[in-house]
Amino acid sequence: NNNNNNNNNNNENSPSKHTSSELDYDSKHTKTETETTIIESVTESRYTDSHGYSSHNSPKSILFVCLHGMDRSALAKAIAEQLSPVTTVACRALADHFEGAPVSAEMRRLAEDHGIEGLESHRSRVLGPGEAECYDRIIVFDLEDYQEVQLLWSGQKCLKRVEMLLNYLGKSNDVRAVSDPYRFGNQVKVFDQISVGVRAMLDKEGILTTEKGVMNVLHSVNEEISEVRQRNRTLTNSLKHEQAKAKKVPILQHEMRRQAKDISDLLEQNQTLRAQIQAMSHKNLELSAAVGAGIAKVSEHEENDINNQKTILQYHSTVTDLHNQVSRLKTKLRMATLELETEKIQTQALQNEIQGLLNPGVLFAEN
Repeated sequence: NNNNNNNNNNNENSPSKHTSSELDYDSKHTKTETETTIIESVTESRYTDSHGYSSHNSPKSILFVCLHGMDRSALAKAIAEQLSPVTTVACRALADHFEGAPVSAEMRRLAEDHGIEGLESHRSRVLGPGEAECYDRIIVFDLEDYQEVQLLWSGQKCLKRVEMLLNYLGKSNDVRAVSDPYRFGNQVKVFDQISVGVRAMLDKEGILTTEKGVMNVLHSVNEEISEVRQRNRTLTNSLKHEQAKAKKVPILQHEMRRQAKDISDLLEQNQTLRAQIQAMSHKNLELSAAVGAGIAKVSEHEENDINNQKTILQYHSTVTDLHNQVSRLKTKLRMATLELETEKIQTQALQNEIQGLLNPGVLFAEN
């Protein structure tokens, strides 16, 4: 980057050294007293150390948010990824009317001149619902964006993680905003503001990759290389072992072909059995229906049998009663017959007596 700066010192459009005058608002966008009050409220009481910031856990992820998601947030993301490669960085737009739009040609040229990569493939993407909750720090660029997220995320925890980029420059420089280059132009000043602001932010957050940090990363990389080499040796030994096994491959292939044929035969038998089972299931359903009908008929017959048995019992009872009545009538008849015989005998005797009385000679002769 320093070489690129030296090469572009004579270029009127190249970024100059970062002075406090260059960090002022564009003449088209001046602060009012109300804006100043709101902006000052963004600088919270936690910035109390010697640099104006208190110690807190370094963020592992950062989200840059601007209105269009084209220039400011994309540039800040690209710079942050170069200065802090171990940090997860993303950028999003608040408005959807530039969805899919690329970074402006002027901003891409400035980034290329300073060795910043990644803007060619960037496309604007709108911030999704709940997406802000996934990031440890959320960075906005001006008062308008700050007020917008205050309305969008009212009552949400992620509001505590929202900061304006140039707040990281500290109170001594006052709190300023990075104006929207799409509306107000002046890409060179915006580039300078974002470059200074992102570096200050990473430094204050403790995630700026310094020479010591690079050495630590290199040390970690060397350790990982050693581990990879050890894994490669292990894999090499495993490969030799597998190569020894590979000599048995022809035998195994023959066995596999035989087993494949057996499996094919079994599958064919399985299909046949399935067809037989389906036929048996169909017959079983028919038999079940027939059995159900038979059971219904048996139940009907059983009910008829019960009714017949009741009728027979009633007939038996009636016949028994008739037999009893006939027996009683026979007894009465015998008694009546005996009485009749007795009456006949008595009548005959009386007739004889009367005859004797009327004709004594006859009676005598008869006697």
